Amino acid sequence: MLSTLTENPADVEALFTAGGQQAQLQPGQALVWTPRNELLQVTPVVRDGGEDDRESYRYDGGSLRILKVSLQSAGNSVQTQRVIYLPGLELRSMQSGNTETESLEVISVGEAGRAQVRVLHWANGKPDGIDNDQVRYSYDNLTGSSGLELDGNGKVISTEEYYPYGGRRSGRRAARWRRVTKPCVTRARSGMRQGCTATGTGTTSRGRAVAERGSGGSGGRPEPVPDVPE
Repeated sequence: MLSTLTENPADVEALFTAGGQQAQLQPGQALVWTPRNELLQVTPVVRDGGEDDRESYRYDGGSLRILKVSLQSAGNSVQTQRVIYLPGLELRSMQSGNTETESLEVISVGEAGRAQVRVLHWANGKPDGIDNDQVRYSYDNLTGSSGLELDGNGKVISTEEYYPYGGRRSGRRAARWRRVTKPCVTRARSGMRQGCTATGTGTTSRGRAVAERGSGGSGGRPEPVPDVPE
């Protein structure tokens, strides 16, 4: 429970559901849960008289996440990001109104959280300055508290290290990478087990949310958490 919700211990109980799930991430940011204790929807931005920003999730019979849909209002249009999770494959798309602006396929080989090879293929909307069908290598330590990502030539793309109780330190190799690669890294990172993905709330493992943004407590290495639901 974050202090931004309340600093009065007497108010804590009212901020949880009868099943023990946290009902708000931040003031006004409601969390909705399924009867199976899976995170169903988060509303990070509520607008009076306008369309709310929201992120919704769907799961299979084993509570592994198979779909994430993010909706964000942008002027007179709605930006939609959809991620379909399949074994060894993520299908990611971005849409502005009724027009698809990006279609990305992320193929993964290896065990996420240890050593993994990923190939990024843009079928549509490839960002400038990024090679298509590029290869990325991800490595972690034995405790899952750090991460290293390399490109196909062995150059460092990003590093991440997690501290106890939810802290995180990250770095990137150069301003060129931050400017060109960071948006693609944020959208394409899939360095966790299938079904364990970053959400608008932080890291979620098998549908159970960790309400601390950037926390590595789920046992999988989270994607970078952007300012809006990724």
